[in-house]
Amino acid sequence: MDIESYIANHLIIKIGCDSPGYLFTDIIVDDPSELVEVIAGSRYYISGILWWERTLKYEKPKIGAGGIADPRSPHEFCFFETFLSEDFHEASSKQEYYDYFRRIHSIYPTIQLYPSFDIAYR
Repeated sequence: MDIESYIANHLIIKIGCDSPGYLFTDIIVDDPSELVEVIAGSRYYISGILWWERTLKYEKPKIGAGGIADPRSPHEFCFFETFLSEDFHEASSKQEYYDYFRRIHSIYPTIQLYPSFDIAYR
């Protein structure tokens, strides 16, 4: 499956705006590991990951701030931007992304975190 088809079928929300050199900025998908697999070997790469805390709309987030409604349940849940982020480069491996996912989830096991991705052209 190509990246455009994958995004069309698995996008939860696009937060970022269009930027030169990027296919997408700040997109949240329903299966981050699958996105990594789709991008591997393509003409794109993940240049950055920013984490978003998903909570009930009227609940105070633990580490997030600001907020945007989750389009799957806009009256109940929001995504709140966190301070957690990491930059990657063209040579970053799938394992580096997976290790980063595991590290963040091990540090914050009780917080519902979703990564957003910046996807750049190689």
